[in-house]
Amino acid sequence: MRQTRIEKPRRPARARRYAQERAAIIDSLDPRDPDIVRAKRLRQREQDTAGDS
Repeated sequence: MRQTRIEKPRRPARARRYAQERAAIIDSLDPRDPDIVRAKRLRQREQDTAGDS
């Protein structure tokens, strides 16, 4: 059986819409990846605890 890849449209790394626009590494990551999910949760916790101080 032939397997096809679903690819996201990509722009070259240097081709940004605006000069001040940051490289969006997060866009290239799979949001369902367990490591990504864990990192987002940890980041949220750190922001919550920093805001409570």
